[in-house]
Amino acid sequence: DGERVRETAEKYLDLSRMAFTVMVPEKDRGFDLKPMFEIAEKKLEKRRPPSARPAVRSAADPTRIVPETIVLPSGVRVLYRERPTSHVMSIQAAVLGGLRLEVADPVRSPDLDLGTSNLLSSVWSKGTLGKSAREISAIVEGSAANLDGFSGRNTIGLSSTGLARDWKKLSGLFSEVLVSPSFPKEELDLSRK
Repeated sequence: DGERVRETAEKYLDLSRMAFTVMVPEKDRGFDLKPMFEIAEKKLEKRRPPSARPAVRSAADPTRIVPETIVLPSGVRVLYRERPTSHVMSIQAAVLGGLRLEVADPVRSPDLDLGTSNLLSSVWSKGTLGKSAREISAIVEGSAANLDGFSGRNTIGLSSTGLARDWKKLSGLFSEVLVSPSFPKEELDLSRK
């Protein structure tokens, strides 16, 4: 039921253990990462992080851009990498979770919790405290983008990819879905089937 999914989310989705990955075109300096960092820090009740810096290039291969790791005061690790030849942006947030934790450290019991991460990932983006599944879908599909939860053996998270020009709209929606999902009962029932 929705309460069990919520309990699992509260137990395993520890924002202080989260890692973000943000990939943006190198030539487009119009990206402002500060709003996303501010939302994350506000939710974690910490001070605002440093602004993103230019791409770091590999000394051995100057054409290879090395992801930059930014550790926020809350402990969240952000991997930031620019993609110079792309007009696409991508954001992922992941925490420890998934099938192995359902079995090794269940909320109730391994038998009852088995599949909870998968269920959580399938309904995570289906509603927030301020937006319905239909409203979220309209924004995502209207931007030719995607926004989906994922789960595996060791992780559970949220992922979004879209056009760079829609960064502000999509990153704002991503942040809202990440920190205030509503797990609507009708979506849970549909996914459970």
